[in-house]
Amino acid sequence: MDWVAIKLLEGDKEIINYVKEKGSDELKDKLLEIENHSLDYEMEIIDKRYDFIGNVVQYSILRPDEDKETLTDKIDKIITHKYFGLPIFAIIMFVIFQLTFVIGEDILGGFVASSIESFGEVLLVFLENINAPPMLISFIIEGIIAGIGGLYLSLYHL
Repeated sequence: MDWVAIKLLEGDKEIINYVKEKGSDELKDKLLEIENHSLDYEMEIIDKRYDFIGNVVQYSILRPDEDKETLTDKIDKIITHKYFGLPIFAIIMFVIFQLTFVIGEDILGGFVASSIESFGEVLLVFLENINAPPMLISFIIEGIIAGIGGLYLSLYHL
């Protein structure tokens, strides 16, 4: 019942319509009084909610007595500087690009490509040793493994 009372004070249209349909005449008269002052009641409820939240935060969060500038604050001052921020961002993006495409292509790209090739050779030897049919060997080595290698190379350059 408390919830309905709060909703009526807040001016909730669905609850007001429900009370108008199902409530007694005395309740409907009180409802007319509430509707005339609903904005005042709603603001009071909002103020009380924010007061409650403020009290919870006040006792939950410990703030230092003095503001101490941390390392991240110092870094933020430099990186988000009015004039130097964009050039610093451009340099960071350039370095990330170089790490990804220039260095990464040689290290990671070559490693994965040679791994796929080595796996194909090992699989070829295995299939030949178990006397697999030539059509199956061709399908697996030239179709599946070569397809995975080609797919990797085309996706890698994206």
